[in-house]
Amino acid sequence: MYGTLIRNAGWTFAECWEQPACDVFDFLEHLGEYPPDYVILEAVHLKLKQKKMPVLTESAMAEQSQQLRSMMPTAPLPQHLRDLVNWSKEQHSLAVKGK
Repeated sequence: MYGTLIRNAGWTFAECWEQPACDVFDFLEHLGEYPPDYVILEAVHLKLKQKKMPVLTESAMAEQSQQLRSMMPTAPLPQHLRDLVNWSKEQHSLAVKGK
């Protein structure tokens, strides 16, 4: 965001910090409605290559899932939240039976 403000408004880092947030947001909205010339030229003349997303196999998804789980906190779920989950499961099963 600072790069955008410095490039388009000519502000320094210090001036960016001094600006009220409402003025910064107004200026960024203005840039969204009326993009600067370099943004338009880039959109017209530089065709960005689309990167293909790799297809994940079952083993790759399992490995990725395991890595994500390892980064999550390992604190046990508090009892009141466990009770809430169990109550929710009971309500769901009752709703499914009622249909």
